[in-house]
Amino acid sequence: MKKAIFFIVMMTVATAFAQTGFKSYFGAESTEWHGATEYYDVYPESHLLQLGADTTIDGTVYKMVEYSNFDYYEYNIWRDSEYDFMVREDTATGRLWVRYADDSTEYLAADMTLETGDTMMVWRRNSYSWEPHVYHVYAVEQVDGRRVIHLTEDQPDNEWQTVDFVEGMGCTNLLDFVRYDMTINSWIICCHHDGELIYHHDEGLPEEDCHLLFVGIDDIENPAFTLGTTGSSIEVSGFKSETVCLYDIMGRCLQRFNASESCTLRAPAPGVYLVKVGHCKAEKVVVGR
Repeated sequence: MKKAIFFIVMMTVATAFAQTGFKSYFGAESTEWHGATEYYDVYPESHLLQLGADTTIDGTVYKMVEYSNFDYYEYNIWRDSEYDFMVREDTATGRLWVRYADDSTEYLAADMTLETGDTMMVWRRNSYSWEPHVYHVYAVEQVDGRRVIHLTEDQPDNEWQTVDFVEGMGCTNLLDFVRYDMTINSWIICCHHDGELIYHHDEGLPEEDCHLLFVGIDDIENPAFTLGTTGSSIEVSGFKSETVCLYDIMGRCLQRFNASESCTLRAPAPGVYLVKVGHCKAEKVVVGR
């Protein structure tokens, strides 16, 4: 009888956990990760990752992560879509995967189910080589209501050989997934969901300064742009060198490329579309026959 009661209690706890899961890595409206190279205590240049529109590949929905260089002192931002990548999550397990447009492999970036003593293959950038390394979990704790998993390849007191998985934020080595010749070490400094700071790295930039890093998808200063249509063609003009994107009304990216001053997009069918230039607010355009 006691065994039966114990089994029922354990099943109830397990069911409640499965229903609850983990906090999402993504905000409802916007998500930003700010990171830096190994010289993050000086901040000559940091890096901005912003969650973009959904995109579907082989029936799986991913969210685009848009990369920009970010000058902390001058508040200058250089968008570079060449280094964008895609992510998806499973909140039941707290797993986060990374994928690239030219690579069908999914790379596991975080897993919140790990316990002390578990091992996992972690992708790290060593010099200019992006390689998998076997890491083991040396500690698990709760910090501000979030599960934090500490992993190390060598010794936990060597900060560049450690990685943290933070519930609702992701992994502290997220910048390693940017295909960019960064310096050997990178770290996530701050993370914002919908403009609210939800994570701050405990070294480097003071927490009270994290709000200075929040950009917001519509807050980056860019020249205005104009739209015009001719048949299925959408003429975009009046901007400098920027990334131009065409989205359908479901938020799916249909076209994306770099352009200067003007460009022509082609709608696949009559309907309502959104055009976004750089980090300006997207504009609606109606394409007829």
